[in-house]
This record gives sequence, structure tokens and C-alpha cells, in this order.
Amino acid sequence: MSITDTPEVLVKQELMEKIKTLPMTLTVKDVSGFLGICLTSAYKLVAQDDFPKIKMPGIRRVVIPKIKFVEWYLGNSH
Repeated sequence: MSITDTPEVLVKQELMEKIKTLPMTLTVKDVSGFLGICLTSAYKLVAQDDFPKIKMPGIRRVVIPKIKFVEWYLGNSH
């Protein structure tokens, strides 16, 4: 940590490191862990129409592209 690192800069650096560790496609469990919410809440979130996801035809699996999730997260975090 240098003297020029403000708390805001450190938070952004931590967020970037956390994003780097995400797989290219996320599961609902990955979303739950990243956001620090329970799995039930993550399923409710992913079920929302505006949440970025790919529904696999014929099966109940949902895939969340990392890039779309990060865009959604940055656009919805305050």
C-alpha cells in the first residue's frame, strides 16, 4: 500500500481482483458467493427479467456470462 492509495482506490483494486477470480461463465452459486447473499436470494435475483443469463433449452440450468454479470453489477452497485 502506498501513501497515494485512498480507501476508494483500495476498494476498487479489491473488486478487480475479485472479478479476475470469477470463471468465464457463472452459476447461481458463483453469483451468491460474489454478492455475499444466500443461495435462495441469488435464485430470486437470477430469475428477474433484467438479470443477464442464458437459459439452457430443455433443462433448468442457467448460465451467467462473466462479462454480462460484471456489466450488470457495475451498473447496479452504488
